[in-house]
Amino acid sequence: MQFTADICERPILRPDYREMTALGAAALAAMQLGWLAADAWASRTVPGTRFEPKMEKTASARLRRGWATALRKTLA
Repeated sequence: MQFTADICERPILRPDYREMTALGAAALAAMQLGWLAADAWASRTVPGTRFEPKMEKTASARLRRGWATALRKTLA
């Protein structure tokens, strides 16, 4: 997660609950059915670990360019 924060130059919040993807899918289904309000869900979520960008901007920009190059080659 630290690498992602560094490359994106944005803070990343990782929930402590490891199955957050499944929980999020269940919450979206419950909202669609009217069983759960979005604001009720938001009040129940608790942020876990916060990763702040620590990499120098020149290094993160270089790595992002490398990622973009790899992505272009993959999609070509």
